[in-house]
Amino acid sequence: MYCPFCQAEDTKVIDSRLVTDGTQIRRRRLCEVCHSRFTTFETADLALPRVIKSNGDRQPFNGSKLKKGMLRALEKRPLSVEEIDIVFGKILKEIRTKGVREIKSIEIGEVMMNALKEVDSVRTGLAKSHRGGFNMTRPDEMLAHIINAMLERNPNLPPEEVEDIIMGCGNPEGAQGHNIGRNAAVLSNLPITTGGTTINRYCSSGLQSISMAAGQIMAGCYDTVIAGGAETISMMNMNMDNFVNERLAKESAGIYFPMGMTAEVVAKRYDVSREAQDEYAFESQMRTAAAQQSGGYDDEIIPMETKMLLTNKETGESKEIDYTVDKDECNRPETTLEGLSSLKPVFDPENGSVTAGNSSQLSDGASVTLVMSEDKAKDLGLKPTAYFRGFTTMGCEPDEMGIGPVYSVPKLLKNYNLSMEDIDIWELNEAFAVQVVYCRDKLGIPMDKLNLDGGSISIGHPFGMTGSRQVGHLTRQLQNLDKQFGVVTMCIGGGMGASGLFERYPS
Repeated sequence: MYCPFCQAEDTKVIDSRLVTDGTQIRRRRLCEVCHSRFTTFETADLALPRVIKSNGDRQPFNGSKLKKGMLRALEKRPLSVEEIDIVFGKILKEIRTKGVREIKSIEIGEVMMNALKEVDSVRTGLAKSHRGGFNMTRPDEMLAHIINAMLERNPNLPPEEVEDIIMGCGNPEGAQGHNIGRNAAVLSNLPITTGGTTINRYCSSGLQSISMAAGQIMAGCYDTVIAGGAETISMMNMNMDNFVNERLAKESAGIYFPMGMTAEVVAKRYDVSREAQDEYAFESQMRTAAAQQSGGYDDEIIPMETKMLLTNKETGESKEIDYTVDKDECNRPETTLEGLSSLKPVFDPENGSVTAGNSSQLSDGASVTLVMSEDKAKDLGLKPTAYFRGFTTMGCEPDEMGIGPVYSVPKLLKNYNLSMEDIDIWELNEAFAVQVVYCRDKLGIPMDKLNLDGGSISIGHPFGMTGSRQVGHLTRQLQNLDKQFGVVTMCIGGGMGASGLFERYPS
């Protein structure tokens, strides 16, 4: 037999053990010589009391199940001694305070997530689609620009340490096609050896990319990934060839509804008034205006020089001008409730309540987030901002896609044994005021914890990047306000909700 530690061949190998060299704990088959050099964790050492939760019911602890769970985790990635201590510490604390039969489940996966950290997140300012500073700027160029800025502001991160790029895009066609993630990697100052891929879950694409990066790191595939997303709605031309599946359209017509139509469905089905929508939209505008005035967004925005097509509304004449996008352009600080109430409904002119004023604004922009293992961050001397704790999605009826978070949020909290009260800050994407109001009230999110600096109604909503933007802003707020837990959540076209859990670093 072969011993992987001393590389001796034709030697007697002892049965598989959990071993540590003081740095990592791994499951390995050892020869007799190597066995004496390592600390061995026998079954009894791992058989700590634990409650295995099944269908919501607590069962008596079973130490062997804990060991099996540990081994499953080790098959994905070796855990450091520090991480093992976290597991045992949580269990022992529960035992001391509640007794053996009342302790909560301590998931091995939770500890693996402790090793995943968001180190930095940057973005462009958001420009109005068609009329703003990015109306001639390709999304891959935006991504390359902010990837380079990420490298510049983190000089301890050698470009060759970035192993992959995962970028979200809501409509990966035309200027946004041809694998925008890989295009951005090649355009940037990253080496040609850095890979790149593009993913699409519509409005949660940016958050989805961060979750996928975290999953790849947890699986041991990478140590460092740049995730994020982009959308240049100004350049978006959807290919409608064979777009509709006739059987799907017949069986679930709402899956092809324009998002504004689904917002009207939510308003009517759940009796969300026009007044409540306008009041929320007004509050969003005011919060963003205050945040911009106080510099609340300055740290995350990377200025970008562009060429902009400026069109004279009266004459129709257009010309190219030099322009710099250095802030979000969509906020309307002069907004009034009277002005909002005067706007006509867009999607149901006769009986509707969803207007341009209480909907998210079409805009262009990009965001990237650096996700890294704990060991790599320590090795490079980088200072993380937050732990990535978990991610969930759930489906709902496509014609009421806006209510997706009322399903994904409870699932997320249940998975990690948290309550609504445990969450200090919520970033709930403002696709439409109607769905935010409904989700807020249904979930019981207080306004003093929700979208503290406004959201997509007042900032803008480039579909593929919004989730990454939300993560970057949330994690800064956790640091600045000294809060522990935050949730990023959003509705998704096609009828889904997505939610991500983050914890301030250090916890």
